Amino acid sequence: MKKRWLLLLGIIGMLFLLCACSSQPEDKGEAFPFDVEGTTEIVLRSGTTGEGVTITDAEEIQSVREMLEKNSYTSEEVEPVDGWTYWMAFQNDEGEVLAELYVVDNGFKWDDIVYHCNGDLGLYEYAETYDEALGVPQGEPFQFDLEGTTEIVLSAGDTDESVTITDAEEIQSIRDMLELTIYNGEEKEPVAGWAYRLTFQNEKGDVLADIFVNSDEGYEYDNILYRSSNSRFELYDRLGKYDEQLGLE
Repeated sequence: MKKRWLLLLGIIGMLFLLCACSSQPEDKGEAFPFDVEGTTEIVLRSGTTGEGVTITDAEEIQSVREMLEKNSYTSEEVEPVDGWTYWMAFQNDEGEVLAELYVVDNGFKWDDIVYHCNGDLGLYEYAETYDEALGVPQGEPFQFDLEGTTEIVLSAGDTDESVTITDAEEIQSIRDMLELTIYNGEEKEPVAGWAYRLTFQNEKGDVLADIFVNSDEGYEYDNILYRSSNSRFELYDRLGKYDEQLGLE
């Protein structure tokens, strides 16, 4: 009988520990960092065209707030990048700006910090519904899936020199420039030579994409120029900072 009681007490103790462990709060990430209570209008602006729209419908404003406030985030400092796709400002009825942010894929950015949503945010897709009103040129997204990139081999056509980029923030910055841009493809005559070649690889060494950047118009692949819908393709200038390492200076 004593053994049975000891066994029973042992089982109860294990159940108690399991319940205690399961009741511990989970690390759900960071909350939306701005207080947008009292928002009466949202200004949405396109970095592509500079055009903006003002959203005043109360239900729509509440829907946008819920997108941001119901989710949790993981923040990450990033290198400053010129250019952006969508900018959003929340204002009250006195015209005071309660929050402003840049919309990125499944997250937002402010003050060189990207807040990656731990769920499915949907804010970028929401902003895209205003593209026509914002005068954003229609086109196609970047055609390659760069998820899992751990290194970029950057080569110079004029010197045959190359550098391997492994810094995670720099890789993400280059990815953003490519992935947050809309393109219009046009065939071109094959040309010998090129300025920059970028080869994206994952940790297994698999090539995820292999493209050429020859100007500030866009990128090239398989004799097609994918012209950026932005007035200037920022990646071309960004790659210039590697010219010395590539023997181009």
